[in-house]
Amino acid sequence: MRIYYLFFMATLLVPFSGYSEVVSFNDKNWTFSGEITKKVTYAGQDALYISEGSAVLKNAIFEDGIIEVDLIFPDDQRGFSGITWRMQEDDSYEHFYIRPHLSKQSDASQYTPVFHGDTGWQLYFGPQYSVALEFKYNTWMHLKIVVAGDQAEIYLDSEKPVLYINDLKADLPAGGIGISSTFAPAYFANFSYEKIDNPPLKGSPEPTPKLPENLITNINVSDVIPDNIKSPSEYNGQWTRINMETNGAFNISRFRQRSANHNTVLVKMTISSEYDTTRKFSYGYSDNAVAYINNTPLAGGTNVYQSRDYRYLGTIGLFDDIYLPLKKGKNEIYFAISEEFGGWGFMGKFENMDGLTLE
Repeated sequence: MRIYYLFFMATLLVPFSGYSEVVSFNDKNWTFSGEITKKVTYAGQDALYISEGSAVLKNAIFEDGIIEVDLIFPDDQRGFSGITWRMQEDDSYEHFYIRPHLSKQSDASQYTPVFHGDTGWQLYFGPQYSVALEFKYNTWMHLKIVVAGDQAEIYLDSEKPVLYINDLKADLPAGGIGISSTFAPAYFANFSYEKIDNPPLKGSPEPTPKLPENLITNINVSDVIPDNIKSPSEYNGQWTRINMETNGAFNISRFRQRSANHNTVLVKMTISSEYDTTRKFSYGYSDNAVAYINNTPLAGGTNVYQSRDYRYLGTIGLFDDIYLPLKKGKNEIYFAISEEFGGWGFMGKFENMDGLTLE
């Protein structure tokens, strides 16, 4: 109790300085979940073994500061192990994890926001969200995350950040912190955190990629509907207007929460045309889509992980084209977008907007 009292007094007397909190996995404030999460001794350390689960420190309300942990991967099995922070009751949080099976590859690591339990790595990828790292197996590595407002940087056995995240996408307030691993085992030791208001960052962001012209910047999204009801004519609920994110896509999970057999929304765009025309529309989605114009289905497809190639990740991009037969006046364009895992998103652009207005 005295330690927590001194920590409380320190935050009152020195509001902008941190206090390193090393937390044993025997601490009663840990909440363990998953079938295989247990305390062990491994490689000379008191550790937590996780192969399919998580550990959340329920009394740590963390917004800015430093989170550190040592971890070991016994081998290069396929897995996803890392740190979560700013965790909310609706299962939204920020997440950074390592893929031990992809050492030296460009996607060896991953930052992603998580909304309502839906991770978004298929929408957030590339050098702003991941970096190639070389992993040591059966040897302790030190992982550190420094969080400052809307930015963060990642260290792995390094004095300089290996990844600078210029825009934390979840936009969450202070929340819980924890560790997790799925599919393959990892051992964690020496977990600590330090609350610091706006800690200094050493890194610099990657250049922001230039977005394509004529991207759709806002859409209307339906409520979540049953997966077997996708036709626009069957929907009579409410619509919500949402805006494009800085990467050119719409993250549907930010606004909608899935449940059993309810993994689909309708995306609606109303296009006014000055004349009859056929116009090329390029679009991307995750994970499945059916396109309609004025309630008539035109095309469908899937962008699920490994659906196009055994190594295909299902990341979102303007990979598909459709030629829309637009009539003079108003035209209602719909896409039924269904999610499986990895990111629930949509994006689109017209080849040109001559004579067209998006309402």
